[in-house]
Amino acid sequence: MRSNAEGRRQSAFTLIELVVVLLIISTFAALVVPSVAQALRAKDIDATAAKLCETLQFAYASAVARRQPVAVRLDPDARRGRVMLRTLALPWLETTSDRPNARTLATMSWPEEMQLTFSEGTGAAPGAQPSSAEARSATGPQTIMFRSNGRTEDVVIEVADRENQHRYVEIVGLTGEVRVKERLAE
Repeated sequence: MRSNAEGRRQSAFTLIELVVVLLIISTFAALVVPSVAQALRAKDIDATAAKLCETLQFAYASAVARRQPVAVRLDPDARRGRVMLRTLALPWLETTSDRPNARTLATMSWPEEMQLTFSEGTGAAPGAQPSSAEARSATGPQTIMFRSNGRTEDVVIEVADRENQHRYVEIVGLTGEVRVKERLAE
């Protein structure tokens, strides 16, 4: 008579097979996770640059439509920005405490890991990389004024994150055009 242990065969994975499969899965995960994390960081910087671009385009359109100057005040330290219109001081209009004759049209904020640096064009061609002497660090609030015809000064705003990824929001002063670039032409 045969015993149960000899007669029937077990169909199961051995411990070595399970360990090999786990090693393959962990190697694949180690290769994929860093690239996914980098893609998510790139998405954050793209979203911040796009939001800044939309805010500046709104300011341009508001200045042209209202035929009044519109200011964009960006405060890198507070990580906030707002679009303001100078108005008459009327009690029912929302005003800001530091500028009683300014009405806030729009606001924006950006993540803590994003840093803004401003460069003003000094007659250089739009899109040209400013020299280090022309670049000024964003140590305090910066104001970009769109005139009633939509014109402003040439400005390049560098949006950078902690991983040293950069996007550039460029304002062409003559036309008021605002665009996002991954790199500036040299």
